[in-house]
Amino acid sequence: MYTVGQRYLSQLDPQLGLGIVVETQARRVTVAFPAVDEERTYATANAPLSRLLFRIGDKVRLADNQVYAVIKVTETAGVAVYTVSTTEGHEIEVSEVALAAELELNQPQQRLLTGQIDSATLFETRYKAVQHLHQLDQTEVRGLLAPRTLLLPHQVYLAQQVGTRHAPRVMLADEVGLGKTIEAGMIIHQQLHTHRAKRVLVLTPEPLMAQWLVELRRKFNLRFDLLNQERMDTDDNPFEEAQWVISCLDLVAKQERLSEQMVSEVWDLVVIDEAHQLEHADPVLKQCVNLLCARARGLLLLTATPEQLGQEAHFERLHLLDPQRFASFSDYQTSEAQYQRIDQAIQSIEAGTGADLPFPVHGSSTDAQVRYLLDFYGTGRCLYRNTRASVAGLPARALHPHPLESAPNGTAADDLMQQLYPERYETDDNWVQAHPKVTWLVQFLKANKAEKVLVICGNASVATALEDYLHMRAGIRSAAFYEGLSLVERDRAAAYFQESEHGAQVLVCSEIGSEGRNFQFSQHLVLFDLPLSPDLLEQRIGRLDRIGQKQTIHIHVPFVLKSAQERLFKWYAQGLEVFTEHCAGAQRLYDQYAEELRDYCLEQNNSTDFIERVAAATSQLKASLDAGRNRLLERHSLDSTKATQYIEQIKAWDDSTTLREWLELASNALDLDIDPLDRDTWIFKANEHTHEALIPFFQDDAITGTFSREIAASREDWEFLTWEHPLVTETLELFETDTLGSGALSRLRLPNLPEGTLLLEAVAVVRVLGQSRMDLKRFLPRTPIRLLIDAQGRNLADALPPEKLHPRLENLPAKAAGNAIKQLREPLLELISKTEQHAQTLAQTFINKAQEAFTDHIDAEIERTTLLSLAQADEHRNNELATLKQERDTGYAALAQSQVSIHALRLIATHH
Repeated sequence: MYTVGQRYLSQLDPQLGLGIVVETQARRVTVAFPAVDEERTYATANAPLSRLLFRIGDKVRLADNQVYAVIKVTETAGVAVYTVSTTEGHEIEVSEVALAAELELNQPQQRLLTGQIDSATLFETRYKAVQHLHQLDQTEVRGLLAPRTLLLPHQVYLAQQVGTRHAPRVMLADEVGLGKTIEAGMIIHQQLHTHRAKRVLVLTPEPLMAQWLVELRRKFNLRFDLLNQERMDTDDNPFEEAQWVISCLDLVAKQERLSEQMVSEVWDLVVIDEAHQLEHADPVLKQCVNLLCARARGLLLLTATPEQLGQEAHFERLHLLDPQRFASFSDYQTSEAQYQRIDQAIQSIEAGTGADLPFPVHGSSTDAQVRYLLDFYGTGRCLYRNTRASVAGLPARALHPHPLESAPNGTAADDLMQQLYPERYETDDNWVQAHPKVTWLVQFLKANKAEKVLVICGNASVATALEDYLHMRAGIRSAAFYEGLSLVERDRAAAYFQESEHGAQVLVCSEIGSEGRNFQFSQHLVLFDLPLSPDLLEQRIGRLDRIGQKQTIHIHVPFVLKSAQERLFKWYAQGLEVFTEHCAGAQRLYDQYAEELRDYCLEQNNSTDFIERVAAATSQLKASLDAGRNRLLERHSLDSTKATQYIEQIKAWDDSTTLREWLELASNALDLDIDPLDRDTWIFKANEHTHEALIPFFQDDAITGTFSREIAASREDWEFLTWEHPLVTETLELFETDTLGSGALSRLRLPNLPEGTLLLEAVAVVRVLGQSRMDLKRFLPRTPIRLLIDAQGRNLADALPPEKLHPRLENLPAKAAGNAIKQLREPLLELISKTEQHAQTLAQTFINKAQEAFTDHIDAEIERTTLLSLAQADEHRNNELATLKQERDTGYAALAQSQVSIHALRLIATHH
């Protein structure tokens, strides 16, 4: 019976909002819908209306937008009165008349009771979605499925080890060409995907800003904001406008205001590329970096040459990562000296002969003892460095010396720089015409017209003069790449060089071409001059010699006979042997022999055995590094067994057909058109009925996506479809957070039960709330609980599993379903109550297991930190220990407060 003041929803037009009865007659009822300012009159006998009544524990929103929890429900003259609890803890009574008209019914219980019925297909799609989320939450490689990258063991292992940490602070120092940018991108993606990080700042040299922007977009589906000079010329704070930012320290340092704004923001993860360049920064910029690194929760420093500027500079960067552990340079040097003893101890432990060390080794198993030694001594978990020797698939190097007979004029016997680089001191713009290296280069290029050739020299003016001569005088398609160009101009030059048919044959770079840019489509590198720094030389070679290079690298070195250039070439080729293989300690040898090298190049060194002594020292250093420091870093940076396990898991997700099945199911539910090109490549098209949440993905008319990692690597214009692709995650989230499929009503032909028997099929989900940065989903993934409750309160879910029950169910027309709900309201309320009780009981089992797993994990970390604090007597470790104990309490409490909620309900009525 309708009463003025009661609240109803329209079963046919739920978008009308919550209506209120304003008039009743013998056979008619008039309902006002304030949300749309309409009144409608219905025949009382068949009005498509559902009464909205809240229950204890529900949240109600009033017309003034205040939200309260219901603690008691009564009725006065047919109108519901809710007793609610305010935020101050007071109890007040609220008539249903005061409810907000703009009402969204999110709870399946409310939707079902008010006749908001979805199809059986939507209900089952909703159930499938939460099952997939459950599987994704608990996979060990969560966050590593989406990157459009080759599955290289060293990259996958490093990303998984670092990316799963809370606020990681590490240096990524893989040798040139092994993919530090990819590793950083994988870590960033994993941190964002698992909600350990929300705000990320990437700082990179200005020439590499655009490359980072493109890499993060194409390979990781991460849309960062680029803060270039134009974006910074504003009175606003550009750093607070975006969550994910790419910028340049040199640009920021130009304005004190920008530095202060950048440092004042809270960053979950800061990434600094080419971190070795910080050594050249001015004191103001260094101070800015120090403050930024101290405030940032997580910090990644990227450098292929960690000791290019010496051990002390390397130590300063380690100090940025962990100021307490790396507080004293002398202590660090002492620790460095123990590498070989530690490596010998590890070998003894693994051989079962015991370790002879003047410090304790903790752990009951061999693996535990080895992990302890790797963790505690040296740089521990702060430094990762994979070497070319430990990574398979890198190309061979071939050296091609090109001695030239004629020497340039005007060299000064006592000036090493002028002897090595005479072209930098030329005042005549026509120097290129008579220069022996230029003559040789033109001949070489014309003899190898089909080859792409990268030329690097150390000076921008030399690079521009050389490129101009090649292009204007020699008629060779060329491009220049140097610091005087804008980012756009540099990108154009690189793109012109990469173009296969009509692009440049040669790209002439100044020294900036030796860092960051990748040209592995070329196999020929011409070193127009040689730098004095071995690490800088390795950076140059690394533009071609890197992951993805398919051919042998041909390194061409022109030099003038009987000159400082020839002697510097011999230093590199015969002394350090760096052209054909990487030498990890080359920079250290340069620091040791710098003065002798200068004298040797200037012929002021009478020692005839200089190169032989250097060669002997190189061999000795390589042997020492292989026996100690390098081996420890290699052990720490790559566990091949675990890497293989991670890769196999990723491949299993790649190869599974479940993603295709899900996208077909979700596309049908969300009105998305699919046009398969083949098994691995689909075209998605939106239409006028497509769910509005998916429309932003279709800025073009269609999306072409491939499920194949191999195809995705070669077709970057296609989307790489994985469970972590934004389009896929959006479809899953829609069924998790929206109301799609949350309420359904079906019939079941079952002759052996009385006609009209009611069953309630429910999907409940156990969730941990809050503390997203702790990533507690590892221990309590979103867990679906399927229930099938009868009138006696029995759970028949095991007796009637989905594969047996769902094909036999029949849909009811919406109008008939609404009428049925009205008649079955009371028994339905009883079934809902029994379902909620079952769900609470079953959920507690999952919560208890999650608490146990979390406690085991955090206690292991506490034990590790306790051992380190005892061994190091380090106050920082004690602080870290206190933080871990606090996290244990916080995490345990958060898991204890995990909630189970009804995710979807379907009322099933039997018939004969």
